[in-house]
Amino acid sequence: MDYTIRAVEAHEDYNAIEQLQMDAWNMPEREVVPLNALITAQRNGGLVLGAFHHERLIGFVYGFPGLTPQGMLKHCSHMLAVHPTFRDRHIGYALKLAQRQHVLQQGISLITWTYDPLEGRNAFLNIHRLGGVSRTYIRNIYGESRSGINAGLPTDRFLVEWWIDRTHVAERLNSSVAVTQPTGLPQLDPLLPDEYALPHGSPFLLRFPANLQALKQSDPERARRWRFGLRGLCEAAFAQGYHIADVLRDGDERFYVLKKEDSVAAVGDIATSSDHNQSSFSNAPA
Repeated sequence: MDYTIRAVEAHEDYNAIEQLQMDAWNMPEREVVPLNALITAQRNGGLVLGAFHHERLIGFVYGFPGLTPQGMLKHCSHMLAVHPTFRDRHIGYALKLAQRQHVLQQGISLITWTYDPLEGRNAFLNIHRLGGVSRTYIRNIYGESRSGINAGLPTDRFLVEWWIDRTHVAERLNSSVAVTQPTGLPQLDPLLPDEYALPHGSPFLLRFPANLQALKQSDPERARRWRFGLRGLCEAAFAQGYHIADVLRDGDERFYVLKKEDSVAAVGDIATSSDHNQSSFSNAPA
């Protein structure tokens, strides 16, 4: 499918972004980022990129400059969405690459955002395909929501650090996306946290569901068990110096790969950010 990515300029395209937020995420109108905020960001060092198919806006990414708690300049990637009709065509991935190029030209090396750690599509894009890492777990950042894909669970999030000028990101972007489950690594199951102890320094796998939204519909209590089980294990692992290094797919199974490596410490230390999550991207995959 042919499409182009460019900076959003026309008022009608900003209006289309307002509508797309509701279409992609079943978002109530009061939660939509409006045209005036998008234009202000675009005119003051932020970025609003659109994906266009025959001049129709079918996806967008929106972000703005921010600071880490230590005062380092970064880009806060606030929203990314693809229209439901055009999902699974790598448009989200292309938007992130275009965002990376723009931010590099600004001389900024870090992009951050948040996503729901139980959303498999988000996880695969953010961690495996883009080379992001996470070592920060944020509990219920937006409070419990009754709207859209966030309904039914506390809004827990991973903070993604995407160090866009580093070698490991370039290598990941240039690598094949085909993955298999590695052998020889211990597997932890968040639904059975009492039966496992965290490895001390060794890499391990952490299982999570392939389709959170379907699970919430079919078995909401099991979805809540996943939320709190994964929360406990991730918080314990991050406290021991682990980070989320990759995401693997093995049939219907999904696994986070957690590692302790000096390479992550070398890219810098940042604390919890309040970037709006892109977990909605779970319904707008690459």
